[in-house]
Amino acid sequence: MRNREDAYDKVWLALASLLLVGLFSAGVLLFQHVNRLLLAPMIGALDNCLFSKEAAHSRVACRGDSPSAVHLIESTLNQLGPVRSSDGRYELGYTLNVPLLRLFQRGADGSWQIDRETVRRVAGTVKDVDRPMVLYLFSTHFGVGGAMEAHLAADPSNLAYTPSGPLPKDTYYNVEILPWSLARTDNELTRRRVEAMQAVLDEVCELPFWVRTRVRAVTVLGEVHELFPRFETGMGLESAYSVSDYSDVSVQGFRQYLGDRFRRVGDLNVYLGSDYSAFSDVNPPSRDIRTQPLARFHDHIDAYAGGVFPVSGWASVKGVAPKDTWVHVFLNGEHVARVPARFGRQDVLAAKPELGTADVGCRHDVNFSGFAPGLYRIDLALQTSDGPLMHLGHRTVAVIDRQQSAPAARPQKALPYLDKPGPSLQFFIDSPVDQLSVYFNPLVPLWHDYRARQVSAYLQHMGSVVHGSCLGSRGYTHQILPFTNPGWDVSRFAIGDSLTDRHGLRLGVSLYGEPIYGDSLLAWLAGREVPQGLLPRKTASTEYGVTEFHPLRAMDAIELDRVLDRHRTQGAQFVSFFMEPRWSGELMSPVKNIFSLDPQNTQQAGSAEVYRAFSSILRR
Repeated sequence: MRNREDAYDKVWLALASLLLVGLFSAGVLLFQHVNRLLLAPMIGALDNCLFSKEAAHSRVACRGDSPSAVHLIESTLNQLGPVRSSDGRYELGYTLNVPLLRLFQRGADGSWQIDRETVRRVAGTVKDVDRPMVLYLFSTHFGVGGAMEAHLAADPSNLAYTPSGPLPKDTYYNVEILPWSLARTDNELTRRRVEAMQAVLDEVCELPFWVRTRVRAVTVLGEVHELFPRFETGMGLESAYSVSDYSDVSVQGFRQYLGDRFRRVGDLNVYLGSDYSAFSDVNPPSRDIRTQPLARFHDHIDAYAGGVFPVSGWASVKGVAPKDTWVHVFLNGEHVARVPARFGRQDVLAAKPELGTADVGCRHDVNFSGFAPGLYRIDLALQTSDGPLMHLGHRTVAVIDRQQSAPAARPQKALPYLDKPGPSLQFFIDSPVDQLSVYFNPLVPLWHDYRARQVSAYLQHMGSVVHGSCLGSRGYTHQILPFTNPGWDVSRFAIGDSLTDRHGLRLGVSLYGEPIYGDSLLAWLAGREVPQGLLPRKTASTEYGVTEFHPLRAMDAIELDRVLDRHRTQGAQFVSFFMEPRWSGELMSPVKNIFSLDPQNTQQAGSAEVYRAFSSILRR
């Protein structure tokens, strides 16, 4: 519901318009646009100031008697720096995290109602803190401890399904994961999310116009993607392949998707090489040909059945920067790719701290969907600048036909001369494993496309709530970029379509490591690199937001300034990061969030240095 401007707003706007016209007609330059980047930290422990039950006993924690989090926010931000940097390129605001499913309380009659006092405290914070801000309407698979969550989790219509049934609860670094469904918008989960979003937006839209201008962005939900079992450790290719969503609603939706795309089942059969009698006979692929019986070949699915297998690993040469380290990929002796070894591999740095950097990962995806059956040889070689090619090793991949015939070796070209690796080179080939067998099922890319559209459709549904409010033009996603982690299986997330603007929201992305300070994000935004399995961005706007900023290493003020300014000039509107609450310069409690930027956070490399760098660029 769009906000109804009150009479005071209308009078103020009229007077402001007359003043502007008068000043410009007199030749006075009233306003000069400055492309400032909003630094918007997300401060921990604000729930104690916002949620009515906690707030009733938290004046000491919130440091004041205001019905908002203003005092704690201002105390924390003033410790970091001034409202605006002296050169005018940066301004310091905040991100207000509103966990939607915690906004409900159960009445004496058992019904669930919005906690209006808490909603007023949220809007009161926007009113009392005279700074630009990001309103984060948070509700993802990460649990927030609300009583509403247990109620919703008891209803199977709210849950994501694997072929074996509803996904169980899970954990991620000791945080509860709730397997919420994205396959439907007619369930109670979605209705409650909409109800909570609407309550917050309505309350904020009742604020005066000039207060509402402080809201620079409204980020919607958080990380929205399909879920899978063993969420903390199951993102890689080596784990058993199981994805969602296989609920009845999703299966019927997939059949409708196929009908809309192909119109006639005969056309689908030509495309697949199948013999379905009707679209209603088609089931999403859900079984592994290696370990499970199939009713037909099109039942097969695994990490490679979409027609792509990754060539990935890591390489590091002592004394050579990642940007000067390249891996060449040869297929049956023919050169097919040259990729940088620059992507983040925190696991490698943890095992080999002597490398000094996690930016050693590389990946190239081989599309084998058109390959003839047979044995294919993959060779990898490393090169630094214009130096010689050094052979890293080879792998054999068997492309198997539907009849599972024994594959024969394919013709080979002679490789160029490849030198032996020197002692300064360290490397490892993660994938493919040697003697990997792969089967292409043409139904699988259709299934992944449908799953990706589910994610976008859900975002579109939730984004429409923001669009219908007074803040309608300020909606952003809050998505992850799986393709920047070379060890992850992108297909499990089904996130590619949501990184376009088809859902009507601007792009908001959470960045970890190299995409912050390296080239991968900006190259993708510019369309220079389109990773396999992801659609290129199709958007009229170049604006984006950095919804989470995690460098994962130290940065001094010079480097951080260069990184932030690069994002600013490329179209970033805001940068959010986690920060601990402070009162009069003192940390209020031990650091719990490993990603917080704080001088006393010893759990994350570089946390203290990056905090001080932010403070330095704001104060100079």
